[in-house]
Amino acid sequence: MFTWSEMRSWLRRWAPVAGIILLAVIGRLVYLSQSHLAQAHKHIQAEEFDEAIWDYQWAIRHYVPGWPSCSKAVVELHELAKRWHTDGDQENYRKTLNRLRGSLYAIRSFYQPFADTLKIVEEELRENEEPEGQS
Repeated sequence: MFTWSEMRSWLRRWAPVAGIILLAVIGRLVYLSQSHLAQAHKHIQAEEFDEAIWDYQWAIRHYVPGWPSCSKAVVELHELAKRWHTDGDQENYRKTLNRLRGSLYAIRSFYQPFADTLKIVEEELRENEEPEGQS
């Protein structure tokens, strides 16, 4: 068993190492989120929408609380879905909303980030469900 002085000594020795590892992991997530968001923007400009959706998904899935690239990806992917809805492309509209919903559920842990957006997306999906017997 550890005594309190041994525990303090152990923590003083290993806390900086744990902090460095944690910063490295967070830094990698931030980098990947930013990178995927930038790639999504390039794909949108090139009108490569499937690739853009994929990059938006991964920008969201590399979620770091408080970091803006994830929230930008959520907003932009939802706007892309709305644009397809306005253009009458229901297939891409539903596909994009489903991908957004999946990405939002993927980042859930002990709380649900972007819960308000998730609720809106689920309502939009319910309102635009494909009629029975069609695929």
